[in-house]
Amino acid sequence: METFENLCKRENIINAARRIFVKKGFIDTTIEDLAKAAKISKGTFYNYFNSKEEIFVHILNLDVRERREKLDKILILDLSLKKKYRYICMEYLKDCFEAPDMSLYRLKVLFSNNFGDSEEIKALKYNLCYTSTKYFEKLLEMHKNELKESLQSKIKLSARGLSNHLRVFLYTFLTGEEYFGETKLKSRDELRKNVKMFKLNEITYLMEQITIGGFLK
Repeated sequence: METFENLCKRENIINAARRIFVKKGFIDTTIEDLAKAAKISKGTFYNYFNSKEEIFVHILNLDVRERREKLDKILILDLSLKKKYRYICMEYLKDCFEAPDMSLYRLKVLFSNNFGDSEEIKALKYNLCYTSTKYFEKLLEMHKNELKESLQSKIKLSARGLSNHLRVFLYTFLTGEEYFGETKLKSRDELRKNVKMFKLNEITYLMEQITIGGFLK
C-alpha cells in the first residue's frame, strides 16, 4: 500500500507530465522532460512509471473518465437526440483543438493491432471501445423514436457503427488524411495546422451531419 507521501509524489508526476504532453506533444516529450517538470530524477520517475507510454496511457484513462462524466450529464438533458449529439461532438472536438496529439494518440490506440500491445494499451483500448459503444447504445435507445424506422430494431449495430464512424471522422479532421488501416503519429505543429483550418462550430456541424445525419428521420 502506497504511503500518503508516495501518492502525493505520484500525483505531482502525473500533473507535471500532463502539462508537458500538452505543451510539447507525445512525440517530442522525453523522460528527461517529464522528470525535470516534476522536479525529480529519472530514477525516481522509473519508481512510479516504466515508460513515457505508460504514464501517457494513465493520463488518457483519467481524461476518458473525466469526459465520461461530462457525457453522462448530456445524456440526461431534456433535449432531442440531435441536440444531445451536437454537445457530444463538441466535447470530442474540444479535445482535438486543445491537445491534438493526445487525441490522435488515443485514436492510434484504438486502431492499433492487438498483437504486441502492452497490458496498459489493451486495457485502455477495451475501456475506450466498450464504454463508447455502450454509451451510444443507451443514447439511441432513449431516442429510438427519432431514428429511422429501419434502425429502431438495430440499436446495438447502429451504436457500434456510429462509434466507429465518429473515430474515423476525428482521424480525418486531425490529420487531413483518409484512414487506410494505420494511424501514424504526427507532430503537434502539423496537427494544429490542420485543426486551425476550421472553427469549432462549423466542424461540429459537419461532424454531426456526416456521422449521425443518416440515422435520423
